[in-house]
Amino acid sequence: MIARRRSFQFDEAIQSVKQYIDFVMMGYEAKCDKSNPKMYLRVLEALGVDPQEAIMIGDDLELDVLLPKRLGINTLMLNRNRDTKRQSVDAFVYDLDEAMETVIRRYGRS
Repeated sequence: MIARRRSFQFDEAIQSVKQYIDFVMMGYEAKCDKSNPKMYLRVLEALGVDPQEAIMIGDDLELDVLLPKRLGINTLMLNRNRDTKRQSVDAFVYDLDEAMETVIRRYGRS
């Protein structure tokens, strides 16, 4: 399944942190969904960065953490429900504002 065009809900959800986001790619742009490693590789290519220079923030352990981590991408688990933490994550955050604070604190902002 290929993701549909970006929704109003998505745009609203990232509004408070949009200034920190370099690039957003949706499945329809990548011609695959994020369960496909090509999605992440295309983003890296579009940004012109190596995997270790990128950070994936997401709320799905398999798709947003484990898959990009296998590609060498740094990961932050958005854990809105404050579920039990899992060890395979570089950091846990509880909302997007905390995610941005964590990115800046850990990785700096260039």
